[in-house]
Amino acid sequence: MRALVLGIAAMAAPALTQSTAPSPLLHLSTSFDLLVHAPYAETAPLFGPEGERAWAGKLKLEEFQGGTFSISNLGMFGVRDFAAVINPPHGGILAVGAGEQRPIVKNGALAIATVMSCTLSCDHRAVDGAVGAQFLAAFKKLVEDPLTMLL
Repeated sequence: MRALVLGIAAMAAPALTQSTAPSPLLHLSTSFDLLVHAPYAETAPLFGPEGERAWAGKLKLEEFQGGTFSISNLGMFGVRDFAAVINPPHGGILAVGAGEQRPIVKNGALAIATVMSCTLSCDHRAVDGAVGAQFLAAFKKLVEDPLTMLL
């Protein structure tokens, strides 16, 4: 749960810069690593000195290799939706599009809601598609009702 919360916080941050510096690997536990593609200025508390080196383009090879899952946020550049390519040896990558107001039907009436498109790409050799779908359903539920992450 902590990994998902940190991932949501990192990818939901608005862009403060348009740098494409390599992303440091965030070690959350022995079983889950997260490579966060988000502006360093917004994720600084998560990375510390590694983030500063990433921003300066001085990461060591081992500091951005070996992850298991990535998040790619092109939404901060206004991209509505996209399919991200998995970087081996990762088992998956979550592509996050821009949040934008769109018409929806709610209780039989037309309404406006802020909608964000997310696409999960999984390497089916490592992650079963059904497990990926369960992850995406849990992610959707948390993003739609973020207060549940505090419980």
